[in-house]
Amino acid sequence: YVALAMICLERGNDDLGIEIVDVGLHHRPDSSILHLHRGVLLAAKGETNEAEKAFETARALAPDSPMPYTALGIIWMQTGKPEKAVEVLRDATRRYRDDHVISYTFSLALIRSGIDPMSPEAREAVNALRASIDANDAFAPSRSELGRLLLKRNEIEEGIRQLEKAVALDSESTAALYNLAQAYRRKGDSARARELFDRLTPLRGKPPSDELEGVRQMMLRAVTEGASKR
Repeated sequence: YVALAMICLERGNDDLGIEIVDVGLHHRPDSSILHLHRGVLLAAKGETNEAEKAFETARALAPDSPMPYTALGIIWMQTGKPEKAVEVLRDATRRYRDDHVISYTFSLALIRSGIDPMSPEAREAVNALRASIDANDAFAPSRSELGRLLLKRNEIEEGIRQLEKAVALDSESTAALYNLAQAYRRKGDSARARELFDRLTPLRGKPPSDELEGVRQMMLRAVTEGASKR
């Protein structure tokens, strides 16, 4: 049931995915991972209240799993409650220090809460992103978001290094490409900036920021990254 639900989520067939998960829950109502997938599918359909209930059920059934915390943090950000996400995820990062998705999501929650780039909270976000990278140095979104935040803090050279690594890991990351181009422009390297902007042209249909990534992609990432540790 989990495998079929994942296929439905990847292909955008949310209604069929929910039907499959509900059949699974009929046989295994105590399955945290099935409740989690149900929440992801509901969130992708925009049914955020029901999704939150599913994630809370998943957390109650598996209090030691980091995945429901990540999912709840994302849904709270989507529904305009980043402060609640910060509160819960701050504690979760202490409990799951080696979980790069938790640290990444916590940093997004801090940023979404409207922090000043030079504030202590921004430094906390930087530290969370560095922790995410330490846990998984091949996770491109953390490097992309760190590079973007460092640019806002006027740490240009380190920001460029992180964004270059993000682009090396994910050559189609519009966030990393866009912010790296902006960084080179600020540095005075117009030729390099123009080259990167040219690379963005065929990717115009994608959003220019990981922070604005759609709920389906963020939830899918949370589930797949977390499921790899099960």
